[in-house]
Amino acid sequence: MNLPEYERIHAYEREYWWHVARRCLVRRTIDRFTRFSPDEIRYLDLGCGTGILLDEFAPTIKHVFALDYSSTALRLTRTRVNLPMLQADARCLPYPDDTFGLITCLDIIEHIREDMDALREAYRVCKPGGWLILSVPALDFLWSEHDEAVYHLRRYSLPSLKAKAQHVGFDVVHGTYATAAMLLPVFLIRLASSFTKKTVTPEGHDFPIPPAWINRALIGIHALETAISLRVPLPFGMGIVCLLRKPDLPA
Repeated sequence: MNLPEYERIHAYEREYWWHVARRCLVRRTIDRFTRFSPDEIRYLDLGCGTGILLDEFAPTIKHVFALDYSSTALRLTRTRVNLPMLQADARCLPYPDDTFGLITCLDIIEHIREDMDALREAYRVCKPGGWLILSVPALDFLWSEHDEAVYHLRRYSLPSLKAKAQHVGFDVVHGTYATAAMLLPVFLIRLASSFTKKTVTPEGHDFPIPPAWINRALIGIHALETAISLRVPLPFGMGIVCLLRKPDLPA
C-alpha cells in the first residue's frame, strides 16, 4: 500500500463506518468467545496498519506489541501509541515460538502471495490455547479495480479461509461473513464501473466518505448485523471475520 492510502486511512478510520464496523465485530467476537487475563496475556497486532486497533486495545491489555511490513504504517502508528513495534515480514516473524495469547491479523493476508506461510508463522508464535482473529475481503465476484488499487491478490470464501486455517493446525471457533448490508450496493457500483471503465485509485476508490448522518446510520446498521452474526453466522458479505484457536498441548 502506498503513502497516500496510509495517510487517508489514518485520517478517517476512527469515524468511517467500514472501519468502525470491522473493529466492533472484532472486539465483540473476542469478548464473546475468548477468556484471558488482560494483565497476563501478550497481544500482537500483526499488520497493525496505522494503529487504530492498538489505540483501543492498549489501555485494556498490559502487554501489547505491533508489527507491520511498512515503515510508513509504523510511523503513523507511533502518533497514536507508544509500545514495542517491529518492522518485519508476516512470513518470517521475529518472535520465539508460543509467544502470544492473542493475535489480530486484519486485512493482511490477502496482500501476501504466500498467505499460507503467513498463517503458519501466526500459528508458530501463537501460544497453545491462544487465539488468532483474521479478517479478509470476501467473494471473488466482488473483485474490481478497487482490489487492484489497494494491492489485493485475492478474495476469500468462508470455507476456503477455514480450510487454510485448519491446514496449518488451527481450530475454527467462529467464522462469519461481514458487511452484508452493503454487498448489493457495492456489487452494483463495481458492476457499473466495469462497464464505464472507471479507473479506481487509492486516492479515489469506491468507498466515498458519506455525509455524517449516513455514516452514523451505516454504523448503526452494522452494529445490528454484528449482534446477529455472533449468534448466527451470515451466509454472505463483503468481508470475513474468523476466530481461530491453537490447540492446547497434549496432557
